[in-house]
Amino acid sequence: MDKIKEKFSSICDTRHQSYVEHKLSDILVITMCAVLCGIDSLNGIISYAENKKEFLENKFGITKIPSKPTLSRVLNMVDAENVAGIITGIMKESIEDTGSVVAVDGKAMRSTAEKGKPHSALQVLTAYCTESSVVLGQEAIHEKTNETLNTRIPGNAGISRY
Repeated sequence: MDKIKEKFSSICDTRHQSYVEHKLSDILVITMCAVLCGIDSLNGIISYAENKKEFLENKFGITKIPSKPTLSRVLNMVDAENVAGIITGIMKESIEDTGSVVAVDGKAMRSTAEKGKPHSALQVLTAYCTESSVVLGQEAIHEKTNETLNTRIPGNAGISRY
């Protein structure tokens, strides 16, 4: 689990170090774990961390849970795409590389079409590892295409087609 915290250490912490109570890597690990469990709010992340305090301490050495304002401030200062890239890398490393089947599927998001234009709905392309039940990436695409013919793996997942 130290490898996970190490990966987050590549993100620049712009906070004044003399005032830092929570390591950036600790905050990002807490957030990653909560989001991977389907939590999508600051209150939810804090509740998750409080409920999983023993797990976080045993697996990651995290002994102190940040407050909601601290979590909000820190998450607003980091580059979300950089964090997402690191999390995607962590997930890719955690699944088996050999023989994995990656399903690619496109879906239209309901209630996103312009009135009178049924084919203008937001289209999302998803790459999913069937053996480990992990979504490798999602990407919004601008028009409906035949994803089996025009496959591009979302989030540059580093997976090649055969």
